[in-house]
Parts: sequence; structure tokens; C-alpha cells
Amino acid sequence: MSHPGSVRVTIFVDVDPAVAFEVFTEEMDAWYKDTIPGAPVRERRGMLRFDEAGRRVLRGDEEIGRIVVWQKGQRLVFVDRRETEVDVRFEPEGAQTRVTLEHRGLERLSPADGLSVVQYGWRRLAVHFEEYMMQKEES
Repeated sequence: MSHPGSVRVTIFVDVDPAVAFEVFTEEMDAWYKDTIPGAPVRERRGMLRFDEAGRRVLRGDEEIGRIVVWQKGQRLVFVDRRETEVDVRFEPEGAQTRVTLEHRGLERLSPADGLSVVQYGWRRLAVHFEEYMMQKEES
């Protein structure tokens, strides 16, 4: 069983890059959903959050990664404890923002874990973020 070395997803949201970045990083408790099939939301994994000052990525109280790039309104890059890298870019595209998320280094994972990231990870989370942004716009 093999899997790709990375997964990339792009969405468009109807806010400027600074707002998209802020919502992505500061409102994860509202849009981030556990993506393990059959698992109750947040029950098994805890909430992911970013500690800019400490340059840490936390799930609950557990440090699960380190922030290596924090450019407000533009880019966030973090490396998780498995040494895979998540790169999120916020780029203006007319009146919208193109949010591109790429998770690299999946070849470092077991084939089953790599496939899980591709099938259940950021692709679904990007959709959750996009849906949350649309709901914010409507309210």
C-alpha cells in the first residue's frame, strides 16, 4: 500500500486575507471538527489551537507541533511531532482570499496513516472552514 507524499487543498472565501487568517487561527473551536469517521466531535482528539507567543501547536494541553512561520494575514507553517509539515497560505484573489493548505512529508508516515491524512484530514477540514466562513458571511 502506498500513498502520496503530500496533500493540497485550495478554497476561496469572501473576506480579505487578514480576516481569513484570523478566523483560521483564532476560531478553530468553532470550525474545526474531528475527522475520524464515527468519532464524536472533539471527544477523542481535543481541540487544535495555535500558541503564537510560544510558537506551539496544541491539542488540548498537549503540544503536538511547533510553528515555524507565522506571517499574520499571509502564511502559517507548522511541523507536527511526526515531522510532517503543514503550510497554509492566504492570498488575495480579487475580492476573495485563496486559502491553500498543503500537508507535506506524508511519506514519513506508515501507509495507513498517510492515507488517513489524505482521506480524512485537511481536505475535510478545509471544507469545514469554508462552510464556517460562509455561515459567518450570512449572519
